[in-house]
Amino acid sequence: MKECPICLDGVEYPKNVGECPKCKNFLRMKKSSANAKVDDDFADVFDNTLYEEKTHTPPNKTTDPFESTYTEQQTSAARETVKVHKAKADGSIKGQVSNFHEEVIAGKTFGRWLDSCTKGIPFMKDGYMNTFQVYDQDGEGHEVVLYGKILRGKIGDHNLVQVFGKRDRHGTVVAKRIENLNSNTTVSVNSGMSANSVRFLTAIIIFLLFSIINFAISFDWIGFVNYAVAVVLNFLTNIFIAVLPLIIVLFGIWIMIKKFFR
Repeated sequence: MKECPICLDGVEYPKNVGECPKCKNFLRMKKSSANAKVDDDFADVFDNTLYEEKTHTPPNKTTDPFESTYTEQQTSAARETVKVHKAKADGSIKGQVSNFHEEVIAGKTFGRWLDSCTKGIPFMKDGYMNTFQVYDQDGEGHEVVLYGKILRGKIGDHNLVQVFGKRDRHGTVVAKRIENLNSNTTVSVNSGMSANSVRFLTAIIIFLLFSIINFAISFDWIGFVNYAVAVVLNFLTNIFIAVLPLIIVLFGIWIMIKKFFR
């Protein structure tokens, strides 16, 4: 008989069934059946899809930033306990892609800008976001999110990938670079701004706004108006003084011409 290493719900399946009808993960022979040397029709499919050989070795704290502790399944009814610690540094995970989904973040540009400032997600003008799970060789799943529209090196379900990134406060791996090991390509997305860049630019804009408001409040508007009025009156006075003699001469010439032709 076979069982699902992901669901661990105690449901048994015949040996000719390849994948779990619930989570679509490959089934594994139960330990009791495996010890009896029962052939698994899908053993080669699972091994070739992920890795050549599965070894249950705990992650090394010095090399794997995505630490996890687990206990081996003791009975067919016992569940595997997995505890994932948030990574404090950049790292990578390798595994098979499942449930790949591309979506567009709802909201306008200003809303995505606020989300980038408050939630720490990169700012993408078009709002594309890719979410999927990566199952490593130990059967442990990792939630992954990649922001931006994928332009080259597209990935899909059942692809073998290596994800480089960092976990956020919710435990989701925010991918910075993804390598598709099946096609030997690197996933490329359209350009965007990191959350730190958005926050820095926002701080500059807020500082400028406060500076303008403070200048407008503290400025001596009455003195400025009085000075402006004085400058305008002085300018008009100077013009009038300069033009007045010409006006008098023209007026005299006009009177003389009028008397001559009377």
